[in-house]
Amino acid sequence: MLPYTPLHHLILQRLDRPLVMTSGNRSDEPQCITNEAVREQLGGVASYFVLHNRDIVNRVDDSVVRVVNGQAQVLRRARGYAPAPLDLPPGFERVPSLLALGGELKSTFCLMRPGQAILSQHLGDLENAAAYQGYRQALELYLDLFEYRPEGIVVDEHPDYLSTKLGQELAQGQSIPLVTVQHHHAHIAACLVDNGRPLDAPPVLGIALDGLGYGDDQSLWGGEFLLADYRHYRRLAHLKPVAMLGGSQAIRPALAQSP
Repeated sequence: MLPYTPLHHLILQRLDRPLVMTSGNRSDEPQCITNEAVREQLGGVASYFVLHNRDIVNRVDDSVVRVVNGQAQVLRRARGYAPAPLDLPPGFERVPSLLALGGELKSTFCLMRPGQAILSQHLGDLENAAAYQGYRQALELYLDLFEYRPEGIVVDEHPDYLSTKLGQELAQGQSIPLVTVQHHHAHIAACLVDNGRPLDAPPVLGIALDGLGYGDDQSLWGGEFLLADYRHYRRLAHLKPVAMLGGSQAIRPALAQSP
C-alpha cells in the first residue's frame, strides 16, 4: 500500500522494512474507534498501539479497487470515496428522496435525492451485533450530516433482514411509504446505473449470479436471468435449485451442502 496519511509517512520514515497494514478490528467485526476498545479487543493481537486523544466520529473501512483495462473498478466503496455523491443517469432528476437500506451481508445504505445518490461506506454483515450497531450509528450520522428527510424507505424483500425490519420501523414511525425490492433485481438496476442507462431506457437481459435472495415465490433465489429495467423485471430463467437443509444458514460452511 501507499501511505495516505501523515502518520503513515512518519512511521515509514523511521523503518527500513515493509509494513503490512490492516484495519483495526477482529474478523467480521467493525473497526475499533476508541482507545479503550482497542486495548480490550486487540490487546492480544498487536504488540504496540499508537493512541491519540482525538476521537474518531465515523469509522470507515479500506476501499478495495482493481484496475481493469486501465480503468479503476471499485469493488468496495469506502475511504476516499464515501460519502461523495454519485451523479445518476438522465431521468433520475425526477425521482423523490428515497432512503435505501441495503441487504444484510456487505451492507451499505443509500440516500437518494433528485439526480444524485449518496452511498455509505462498506458497513459489514449486519448479523453481527457490533456491525449492526455501527450501521445504525452511521445512518444517524448521514441523516444529520446531509439534513436528509426521506419521502420513502426502500428495503430488500427478505422479511428477516435486519435492514428490512429497520426500514419497516422507520417508515411506520415517519408515516412514509415503504417499498420492497427483489434482491437480484436490485443488483441489475445497480449495473444499469453503472453503465449510465437512462431511467426510461428499455429493458435489458440481466444475469445476476450473486448469492441468495428472497424470491417472489417465497423461496431462495440465486443465479437469475431477468428481463429488467429500473422499475420492473420478468424472470426468464434461473439455475436449478437444490434443497438446503437449514435454509440460508447452510451456506456457512458451504461444505454442509456436500453429499
